[in-house]
Amino acid sequence: MNAELCCPLFLIGFMGAGKSSVAQYLASTYDMPAVDTDEAIEQTIGQTVADYFAREGEQAFRARETECLRRLSGSPAIVACGGGIVERPENREIMRASGRTILLDASFDDIAARIEDRSTRPLFQDKHAAHDLFDRRQSLYRSTADTVIDTSGKTVQEICAIVISYAKCEGIVR
Repeated sequence: MNAELCCPLFLIGFMGAGKSSVAQYLASTYDMPAVDTDEAIEQTIGQTVADYFAREGEQAFRARETECLRRLSGSPAIVACGGGIVERPENREIMRASGRTILLDASFDDIAARIEDRSTRPLFQDKHAAHDLFDRRQSLYRSTADTVIDTSGKTVQEICAIVISYAKCEGIVR
């Protein structure tokens, strides 16, 4: 099945919300281009996000994330964004100005249950600190999103059907 985007469709949400899985499924099912910002950054820097975080710190990573987002903002693609991309006001503005943004939302308990390997999640090493971060980011996600999809109890296929329906209604996919 072919579908063509006319602008970027940014998937935002906390780590473990399903952004990468949804982007991959949409790409394979609808033959759409998809990019995961963390993977794009890893290709650019030649190391994992976790290693870069450990060596250079969060602010250096956030700067890389903004560069990546700027590059992707001109491409009609599904963009699975890192969970903290909303931390910078300029990132929120880039997404608002260049495409549509969907918040993939889930409860913290659902997210914690989905994240099996915490070694790749630098900000999920301490569950209590991660919960505080989750709470702090909620207003940023909601203020950035054009729409919200509750992913709790839904399969990737069900979430993708909602994403495609939204994109068709908004006229951003043909």
